[in-house]
Amino acid sequence: MVRRNLIGVWLGVFGLVMVAFVYLFNDSLPFGFGLLWNPRLIPAINLCRYFLCAIAIWEKQNITRELEIARVAGSLGTICRKTGLTEAAAKTAVHRLKGQLRDIVTGHLRETVANEEDLEVELAEFLALLR
Repeated sequence: MVRRNLIGVWLGVFGLVMVAFVYLFNDSLPFGFGLLWNPRLIPAINLCRYFLCAIAIWEKQNITRELEIARVAGSLGTICRKTGLTEAAAKTAVHRLKGQLRDIVTGHLRETVANEEDLEVELAEFLALLR
């Protein structure tokens, strides 16, 4: 999957220009001004690197999510063929089953906690374990 991320492209080009400036203006400006470039450019280069890493992580999450959706859609197609349901009916059935499962899990967790706030915390921890 190829995505066009203009912010990522801009950050990459900007980072390369900053690297070029570090090498071009290293000790080449008169009166010692060349030494002023590195303390200003190197943090910009590092920020570009960190932002590019953040974009890469975000894009990886998006691609993973899309692949999971495609996998579920493929298994949804299998369910449709085996049961004779339409895709909309299968999606509705899966949605209802998820709701029923959530109600069952919430009911069991409700028995182990004192109040609703603790229930939400326990439910969040339970869902985090499943992921």
